[in-house]
Amino acid sequence: MKRIANILILLFIPSLLIACNNPEDEEYFIYSSNFTDQLIECLDNEGIKYKLDDNENVLIKRKDNGKAVMRCA
Repeated sequence: MKRIANILILLFIPSLLIACNNPEDEEYFIYSSNFTDQLIECLDNEGIKYKLDDNENVLIKRKDNGKAVMRCA
């Protein structure tokens, strides 16, 4: 019985990790259309990776949105 429980646990943990890995979290989206030095400095200080598009929109990864809103808004 204990062996069956261990097998189930070993099967459950990897499937949980796979289910929690959301590829959409790694997608960039427009966080701000207002490019400022203060915003870029804050994102840098918080370790949030960003990109600038051709229209100078600031793009960040979806997974960093909560942190950016709390720290850099």
